[in-house]
Amino acid sequence: MRIPNSLKNASLGFKSLVPVSTRPSLSKQFMKMKEALRHKALPLLLTASMILSLFTALSLLYTPAYAVNLEGQTLGVVADVSVYEQASASVQEALVRVLGASSEELDAAELSMTIADKDELATSEELTDSMLEQVDELQRGYVLYIDEEAVGFSASQETLQALLDEMKAPYQTENTISATFSEAVSIRYDYTALSTPSDPDTVRAKLTANREEAATYTVVQGDTFSEIAERFALWQNELRDLNPSVTPDQLSIGEVLIVKQAVPVLSVITVENSIYEEEIPAPIEYVDDNTLYIGDSRVVKSGSAGITNVEAEITYQNGVEKARSILSTTTKVEAITRIVARGTQKPPKTASKGTYIWPVNGKVTSTTGKRTLLGSTGYHSGLDIAVPYGTEVKASDGGTVTFSGWKGNYGNLVIITHDNGTQTYYAHNSELLVSKGDKVYQGQAIAKAGSTGRSTGSHCHFEVRVNGKTMNPYDYLQGETI
Repeated sequence: MRIPNSLKNASLGFKSLVPVSTRPSLSKQFMKMKEALRHKALPLLLTASMILSLFTALSLLYTPAYAVNLEGQTLGVVADVSVYEQASASVQEALVRVLGASSEELDAAELSMTIADKDELATSEELTDSMLEQVDELQRGYVLYIDEEAVGFSASQETLQALLDEMKAPYQTENTISATFSEAVSIRYDYTALSTPSDPDTVRAKLTANREEAATYTVVQGDTFSEIAERFALWQNELRDLNPSVTPDQLSIGEVLIVKQAVPVLSVITVENSIYEEEIPAPIEYVDDNTLYIGDSRVVKSGSAGITNVEAEITYQNGVEKARSILSTTTKVEAITRIVARGTQKPPKTASKGTYIWPVNGKVTSTTGKRTLLGSTGYHSGLDIAVPYGTEVKASDGGTVTFSGWKGNYGNLVIITHDNGTQTYYAHNSELLVSKGDKVYQGQAIAKAGSTGRSTGSHCHFEVRVNGKTMNPYDYLQGETI
């Protein structure tokens, strides 16, 4: 057999590279090789070498593997059974997460041994995708999640992002620093159920809807503010925040209270940089004045408010301010101190308190307003409180008696002028117990009830006047009749 030139060259080259000092030790082996060639052993030696090289090359490119087959279709080839098991577990987990149930059909996949190109072996993630693609109830694309709930699907990430930007737009201004959502919002390339809406209008409707609707309650007789709050599992301050215009201790039958606010699917949180002017209240300095009663005061120097420039970051939720962080303040106009004199003199018993008690304890038979009496219609300027003849009539507040005597339709009348200028009238008395100029104290007996003047029975007619104008006594009287 002919010896290839390449092999000859290799032999020659090998020889030429051996140092002279080592040749004696190698000469025996080289002589054996020449002997083998001489006996035509080269073809066998060359064949074995080529097989070994081929086997080495194949082992570098190919490997024993497992083909994953389902209904006659190969879903992928994996290096190890554990890769399939990991992928199968991931598939079932994904199905439970997305569809709420696992699939027995995918568990019916068969594994068969094969030889595969190492570069074509599937990872567990790739096999997972291949298996999920066999599920008809799934679709794959960009999914919009709110708190990990799939609310929208699209083949375009930009379509979903545009809907989110549309939600933020109404709450953004030129001063907006950031706009985010209070809920966890994300767009991910993922599998989702076929029922996940993909129509932009449908997705928009879901985003703008309320997760929970508002609820109201109509007040009925016997209701109290605290009981209503407890009934709807609210703190009283929470119920007040929901109904800022409601007075808790003055509920009216038929009044409608909000007991739960609407909760939107998405709440937009914006932060704005704001620069504005703010009034600085004038500081107050108090000085003692022994010419004034304790509790009374007068302004010695009016003072004035200042102005400061404020830079702040304001946080809004759906356009409603939730927090304000002051970054800096700069005084533009200094505030001028207001000086107030405070009384140190102990007031006499007859000094006005500024509060008004009921003059008698009885039933109100006529209130302020239009009424008909003894066949004629007119305006009634006070309250008629029915009491037995001779009942003591008491001063509603301390002050000075500025009239005591007979006055036309009022009959026997007492007028008390209080320290703030307000006047109270007590009419139709059978007897007067005070005279003009007397100082009286709150609760002091000033007359006895009767039916003098234009009257239909024993009672006390009570009026409150401010600057000569008749007021509604109910706006001044405290508590129930005494």
